[in-house]
Amino acid sequence: MKSIQVGFAIVGHPRCGSRSLATAFGQLGLKVGHEKLERDGIVSWWNTARYQGDHSFKDPRLYPSEFTSRVIGHYIRNPIDAIPSILIENQFRERKNNSYQFRQWILSKEFDVDLDEMSPLTAAATSFVLWNDLAAKISDLDQPILVERPDTRQLQAMLGGALPFTGKEIKLPRENTTARKFGVDKWETSREDIIDATPEAFRPRLDYYLSLYDFLM
Repeated sequence: MKSIQVGFAIVGHPRCGSRSLATAFGQLGLKVGHEKLERDGIVSWWNTARYQGDHSFKDPRLYPSEFTSRVIGHYIRNPIDAIPSILIENQFRERKNNSYQFRQWILSKEFDVDLDEMSPLTAAATSFVLWNDLAAKISDLDQPILVERPDTRQLQAMLGGALPFTGKEIKLPRENTTARKFGVDKWETSREDIIDATPEAFRPRLDYYLSLYDFLM
């Protein structure tokens, strides 16, 4: 089968704004798919695992043979907002859902940790930190793209300055909320609760992701 050359892939963690970021690219004149290939690229959480060597997930529905995109970006959402949403996704169908089981398997291979042995909040915080670390490892950017306020100058640099959209305002959609997707509201969880629930070994990385928002938001 002839390879399809996709412009780029932006990777990150589920419940962290992949749909919003794909929409943002559309406002800049790019055709970028949300969890599917489009003309200019894809924004996808599951693609984070595609690039992890021998541990890549082999489901052909997720990894068609013609998919040859290059990862050049990592998207992220504020951990204080994201982790409670991840908790709900993890617990959906008592953890018997594709998203959770996929991440549980990959993280056990890459980091020798088992989300199944953790409390709901600890599993959500651990997944956020470690999955984003996998995404950061394969990103060409020095810092992740903040989905709440994507910087068009950062996107311009990422694309080699090819498009004249510097300074263009991006209006992100408010959709695909936890309540709409799962029928329940996300937990009211404080910053302190999240930090306390995160295993000590992973707290420095959580602190880094928190610091991106302490400085910019």
